[in-house]
Parts: sequence; C-alpha cells; structure tokens
Amino acid sequence: MENIAAQLRRLNDRALADDFLRRVDNSTADVVINDDLRDPDVDAAALRANGFRVLRVQAPEAVRLRRLEARGNVSTSDESSQGIHRIPVDVTITNGGTVDDLRSQIRDLLEVLL
Repeated sequence: MENIAAQLRRLNDRALADDFLRRVDNSTADVVINDDLRDPDVDAAALRANGFRVLRVQAPEAVRLRRLEARGNVSTSDESSQGIHRIPVDVTITNGGTVDDLRSQIRDLLEVLL
C-alpha cells in the first residue's frame, strides 16, 4: 500500500487528499474520520483547509512494540510516516492503557467537541 501511495503521489501530489475529499463531499455522514494521515505537506494541509481537525493517537514505544508483536507484525515500514510529527495537531490522546481508558479519553474529547 505504501508503494502504491508513493506512485500516486509521483503522478499527482494531491491524488490521495483529493480522492478523500471527493468521497467526503459525497458523504452524508455527520462525522468523517481519516485514520491514516501521514503527509504533513500536502495531505494535512488539504484536510485542514477543508475544516478537518487533527487528533494524534500515540502509545508509549514499549506498548506500541508489544502490540505490534502480539498482532504478528513481522516488520513495520516507517518510510511513509517520516514527517508525521510535523503535522500540527489539535489534540493528542495517549493510548497506553486499557481499552476502557482509551474509551474514556475519547468520550471526554467528544464532550468538548460536540
């Protein structure tokens, strides 16, 4: 998938953002979530320009590695996420505890946003 995205970006740097925004325009959903924003220069800027807020969900490195191993990830590619920390965020949630802890943080966030 990472290679396909890279090839699409070579043809048109806005290919992924424009496709996503077209689908948003055709959606009747009250809330739209893009759970794979990695490009700080084109995609993040395009989504922000269209009113999206950026929420970063992060886990402590030891927890992240343990979870990757538990789900059988042999390796991860970090090439596509090299600039992810340059994306300005509106809110950061730390997902280092239980599922219930995460749900609680999300409920608290929704209370503020909605």
